[in-house]
Amino acid sequence: MPWPALSSPPIPAVSYNRPRAMRFRTLIRWSAIVCGVLAFAFAVFVLSFDVNQYRRPLEAAASKALGRTVTLSGPLTLAVSLSPTIAAEQIRIANPA
Repeated sequence: MPWPALSSPPIPAVSYNRPRAMRFRTLIRWSAIVCGVLAFAFAVFVLSFDVNQYRRPLEAAASKALGRTVTLSGPLTLAVSLSPTIAAEQIRIANPA
């Protein structure tokens, strides 16, 4: 005996093609979210970064380059820009022996 025919019409195939404007908005939205997360992570890194932990290596590098004893007594600060800069205060350079 053959199978009885279905009384309801077949379900049409689902189209996943969204309008181009909606795909573009989704792309922009995800790009903005990723950029925001990266900016937040960078801000947390910069605010928690301690430049003073590099005091001894900076003193050693400066002493080796100058051939004199260099002492960094003051605070070190980091200026974040396209060319990051470390600023030092109260630098002492000994006279040559």
